[in-house]
Amino acid sequence: MKKLEVIFGVDRIIRLFINPVVTLGNFDGVHLGHQKIFEKVKEEASRIHGEAVVITFEPHPLKILSPDRCPPLLTPFRKKMMLIEKSGIQSVLCIEFSRFFSGFPL
Repeated sequence: MKKLEVIFGVDRIIRLFINPVVTLGNFDGVHLGHQKIFEKVKEEASRIHGEAVVITFEPHPLKILSPDRCPPLLTPFRKKMMLIEKSGIQSVLCIEFSRFFSGFPL
């Protein structure tokens, strides 16, 4: 299995992704539902000869936007990366979640 590539921040992307198939989320716990999403991403990436990519956030968005409503995390960041790697995902883009980032228009 190929080692997981973890990129910390959009400004640190130094290569083009080949036909990326992307999923976006916090993925705390990397539970069975997340694993099913990762399987679909990998299947589609394989079908189009592309790369399976996860985009996630650190810290959890609620920790910044509404700290009193932020649930306790199930999985520390390093463990989350290990579980994502174990699922066969090729690359993770980790975006630092901040108030500034939350204000970007879509």
